[in-house]
Amino acid sequence: MPDSEVLTIERDGHVATLWLDRAEARNAMGPAFWNDLPLAMAELSADSSVRAVVVAARGPHFSVGLDLKAMASMLMAPAGGAAGDGPAGNGATAPSMASAEVNTTPAASALMAQPSDSGTSAARFITLLE
Repeated sequence: MPDSEVLTIERDGHVATLWLDRAEARNAMGPAFWNDLPLAMAELSADSSVRAVVVAARGPHFSVGLDLKAMASMLMAPAGGAAGDGPAGNGATAPSMASAEVNTTPAASALMAQPSDSGTSAARFITLLE
């Protein structure tokens, strides 16, 4: 994965930690997150030494959710608009979950709450890779 403004990967043996690394914005998920997440997961999936991925977050908050300020233009796209009538007015269309690529690799996932005094968030999402 090329350098990311919002994600960091750390590896420790067979475990990789994918850090949401935008604590100053409470790890809000904006365009950079949605662009970089599939790249990071593809990199980790291709690494045969990684058996588990922990998704964690820097700062006191795991995430406040969608970055509404950054995503406003996409969220305000007209429903049923013609292809190329995207919110930016540049011919691009807003991404949708319908066009998202789905990873069908069997995996086990768990969301765990853990106490933390280290300045990282307590919620951690763990994905085990086959």
